[in-house]
Amino acid sequence: MNPLRWSPWAWMPFVIIGITIIPNTILIVGARRVGISKVEPRPWTAAERLDGDKTRRAAFAASGRVFAVTVEGAALTCTLSGGPAVAGAVVRAYRPSAAALDQRWPWADPGQPLRATLPAPGRWVIHLDLPDLPAAATHAVEALP
Repeated sequence: MNPLRWSPWAWMPFVIIGITIIPNTILIVGARRVGISKVEPRPWTAAERLDGDKTRRAAFAASGRVFAVTVEGAALTCTLSGGPAVAGAVVRAYRPSAAALDQRWPWADPGQPLRATLPAPGRWVIHLDLPDLPAAATHAVEALP
């Protein structure tokens, strides 16, 4: 006479379901606890800013202007071509990892190239501000040591 033996294979569906449910439950609970307000204090203002940036980029592109940035070592060269003549442009250099190194260069004659030196190697975001279109064009560049 063979007594009934316990088979671990009978529990396999419960183990597989448990392995699936536990991580998903942790993910759902974590997503509910960390809302969008934790990432952005007022997401609607960020959306307005992004919409404004998109409008300015479209207006810059429609003006026929082209803003080009080249970097060789720490030397930065900016050129602006096409479109109507402009005076009073400003080039801003922003370094995400060190905001204290941010630079601002007035560009008296955008018909001529602007040459500047970046204070440190790394990733820089270059913004062109025009009197009629602030933050009209943006470039991300890498300055090598």
